[in-house]
Amino acid sequence: MKIAPAEPNLTYGIILTIGAYLCFSIAAAIVRSFNHSFPTIEIIFFQSLISLIIIMPIFIKRKLYKVRKKIIPLHIVRSVTGVASFFCYFFAIKKLNLIDASVLN
Repeated sequence: MKIAPAEPNLTYGIILTIGAYLCFSIAAAIVRSFNHSFPTIEIIFFQSLISLIIIMPIFIKRKLYKVRKKIIPLHIVRSVTGVASFFCYFFAIKKLNLIDASVLN
């Protein structure tokens, strides 16, 4: 007996997407306010550390820390490209107007 997949909840998806862009815009404004006070790599480090602290209890509670060994290289590639994209975006925020950097994003 197969279980039919659940219908996607578009309203919930739209709300989460708008919330994510709101958080991303707030982060961009904060980075812009730090303009030349902190190096870009330090900002990325603290952003990642805060995200890790927020997400770690969820991972531990749901036991999501078990990763299949054959996909670890894909996780590494995804992590490196994610950090590189954040670095480029925050570097653009420091060098360009906030609106231009957001449009490029």
